[in-house]
Amino acid sequence: MENALTFVIVAICVLAICYRFYGVFIVKNVLGADDSQITPAHKLADGRNYVPTR
Repeated sequence: MENALTFVIVAICVLAICYRFYGVFIVKNVLGADDSQITPAHKLADGRNYVPTR
């Protein structure tokens, strides 16, 4: 039982670490997200339909 619990905890930790770093890779290289681009919420801000958030 101890070996199975250890394996599950290690697997969860490995998956969490991979999720963190692979997620950054996907956002930067695949989706091409760039913080310098203006979002529609800022460009079309009218206080009603387009409201920028933090």
